Amino acid sequence: MNIRNISLVALLSLAVSLGASSEALAETSAVNTTAGTKVAPATTLKAKIVEKKAEVKKKIETKKAEVKIKIKAVKKAKIADFGQKVLVVLNNAVARNADLITRTESRIAKFESAGRDMTDAKARIAEAKASLDSAIASLDSIEAQVKVAADAASPTSAFQKIHDLVVGAKDKIKETHAKIVDAIKAMKPASATATSTEESR
Repeated sequence: MNIRNISLVALLSLAVSLGASSEALAETSAVNTTAGTKVAPATTLKAKIVEKKAEVKKKIETKKAEVKIKIKAVKKAKIADFGQKVLVVLNNAVARNADLITRTESRIAKFESAGRDMTDAKARIAEAKASLDSAIASLDSIEAQVKVAADAASPTSAFQKIHDLVVGAKDKIKETHAKIVDAIKAMKPASATATSTEESR
């Protein structure tokens, strides 16, 4: 083998060696790149934090919604309970006044048959009956409002409406009672009324 052939063989060996080294470097670079893509410690950690925050936020929002629903349910139950109790009290008051009106009318009729003038007393008792009718209408409105309060979007507003109706009904019941008292006073003879007035002085 001459020097020329030796040189060619050496060059070929060197070229093969260089080619192998390049491939090895390329593979190493690819592995490192792939590994970098898979690991990316900083990026992955940040993504996990963002995901955790979103998770916690969602849980908090869900909990808040559940609490709101529970609070609303409790408020509605309290409104219903309040409405029912108030209706019992007001209905009893209406019944008492209705009974007083009946008894007073009976006395008016008795005195009238005895020849006494009951014009004023009859007018007062008619006013009492009108006030009582208004009170009964208010109770019907309260009952209706209590029923719809269960489905009200705002329990607070529903309660305020019921409260206002209750105040109005109480005023009408007081007015009814005052008119009955006026009718009873109107049934007394003029002399008896005068005497009562003098005694009160």
